[in-house]
Amino acid sequence: MPCLRNILNPLSVAVIGASDSVVKFGGRVMSFLIKHGFSGQIVPINPASEQICGLKAYAAIGAAPGPIDVALIALPARAVPAAIRECGEAGVRGCVILSADFAEAGDEGATRQPVASGAGSVRDDGDG
Repeated sequence: MPCLRNILNPLSVAVIGASDSVVKFGGRVMSFLIKHGFSGQIVPINPASEQICGLKAYAAIGAAPGPIDVALIALPARAVPAAIRECGEAGVRGCVILSADFAEAGDEGATRQPVASGAGSVRDDGDG
């Protein structure tokens, strides 16, 4: 079970949907992590890039070096459920969804939300 500490104070962060472009949300996330001096490991995930912001990029979370404490998912809502499943299979300890178009977007988005929110839970048991 993921521990809240892994999300709030991670030693490693994967950015799923990472980009070099700050126009894209995954690019802004990468830029902020680097600009503000995140001291842990930053792992960009993007199947279309070999390198992002000067860091080796990986095509999939399963190919990334582990362990990964938290994955920041910056993908379109339709891709989030698969990304969460892949994170679970790769042993990622927690996920933060940085996407819109779930229930706030209406009926279609609401059908995606249970898959995203039901993929796992976070608890702070002091053991993570």
